[in-house]
Amino acid sequence: MNINAEILNENGKGYLIIKDVKSSEIKDIQIGSPLAKRNAKNSLEITFKDKGGNESVTDSIKLRPESIKFVSNDINGYKIELPASVNNTLYRESNRFNSSFSVSVREFEIETGQIVGETYNLFAPVTKSLELMIEPPSLEKENIGALNNSTLSNTALNGAECTVQESVIKDGPINYQNTANSKKKSILPLILIILLILLALGVLGYFLFNYLNSKDATAGDMSKQALEQVDDSNKADENKADDTDTQALDDASKANENTAVSAQSSSTVNGCSISNPNDADLIKACIQASVSSDEIIELSIKAFANNRCNLGKRLFSSIGRKDGDVAFAYAKYFDKNSSVSSQCEQKNEKMAIYWYEKAYSLNESDEAQEALSKLKGE
Repeated sequence: MNINAEILNENGKGYLIIKDVKSSEIKDIQIGSPLAKRNAKNSLEITFKDKGGNESVTDSIKLRPESIKFVSNDINGYKIELPASVNNTLYRESNRFNSSFSVSVREFEIETGQIVGETYNLFAPVTKSLELMIEPPSLEKENIGALNNSTLSNTALNGAECTVQESVIKDGPINYQNTANSKKKSILPLILIILLILLALGVLGYFLFNYLNSKDATAGDMSKQALEQVDDSNKADENKADDTDTQALDDASKANENTAVSAQSSSTVNGCSISNPNDADLIKACIQASVSSDEIIELSIKAFANNRCNLGKRLFSSIGRKDGDVAFAYAKYFDKNSSVSSQCEQKNEKMAIYWYEKAYSLNESDEAQEALSKLKGE
C-alpha cells in the first residue's frame, strides 16, 4: 500500500502521522471508543531510524492502542501520540539527521507480543518542529514497554485529542541531581591537590636529607634541625588536610540531612507554594515534596485565581493524567453543567468528556460517571 508519514508537534506533544491508509489494512487494533480499545487484540510497534534506515535512533516501542487514533478527513490514516521520551530523543537528534527520519511500523499481538502482518518502512520528516517535553519521575513512562493484559486493564484513557498546554520546559528538563553528591564531587580535586603537595614535600625532604648528610658534623647538626622543621611542616600540612577533609565530609553529611528533611517538610518551605514566582521551580518542588492530590488541586485553583493560567493548566493536565481526583477537578472547568469557572479556561464539552473519562478510568468514580452521563445527555 502507498503510505506517507510525518512527525510534528501539536499543543506541546509529538505525533507520528501515517497518511493515506485504510483502517482495515491494519486488522485488529480496533481504533474507536475507549471501551473498544480496551478489548483490542493487536497494536503497533514502531522504531525510528535515520533517513536511510541504517542507524536506529530509538529502540522498538510497543504502543498502547489508546495512543493511536484513526483520522478519516485529510489524513485518512493514523495519528499516534509519541511517548515523552521518544519525542525528546527525536527533538535532540533533529539537527544531527536534518529533521528527516525513517520509521519501521509493524503490527503485533498484545497477548503474545508476536509480530503479525507486514513491516512498513516509511520516510517520516519533521514537518513542524518538536518541543522538549518534561519527564518527571512520578509522571513518566506512559506508553513505553511491552504490553500485556494486566497492563491494558489498568491503562489510562490517553487516546482523545487534547488541546491543553502540556508541561513543557523550554530551557531543558528539570535536574533532580542530589546536591550532596555534587558537593562530594567538588572536594575530590582539592583532596588530589593536597596529596600531590604532600608527595612533593616527601620527595624534597628525601633529597634534602641525602644532601645534608654529605656535609661535616656541624652541617650535619644543621641538617638535622632543618629536617625537623620540614617534618613539622609536613605534619602541619597533613593535619590541615585532615581538617579540610573532615570539614568537607561534614558539609556533605549536613547537605544529605538537609535534603532528607526538606523532602519531609511542608510544601511551602521547599517552594511548592503560589508565592513562588517561577513555574518550573514550583513544579519541581511539588514533585520532590510528593504533595497530595488535595494540595495540587488547591494550588491549581490559586494559580487560576491569581491569573497564573499557564501554571494552573500545567499542574492540572500533567498530574491529572495519573491522579483521578485532579482530573475530575479539572473537568469541572470545562463542564457547562458545573458552576466552577475561571477566565483561564472556557466551557468545552469535548474537553470535559476527556477529563471525566480520565477521572473514571483512574478511580472508577461514581461522580465522574454521573457527570459524564449528564453531559452526554444519557
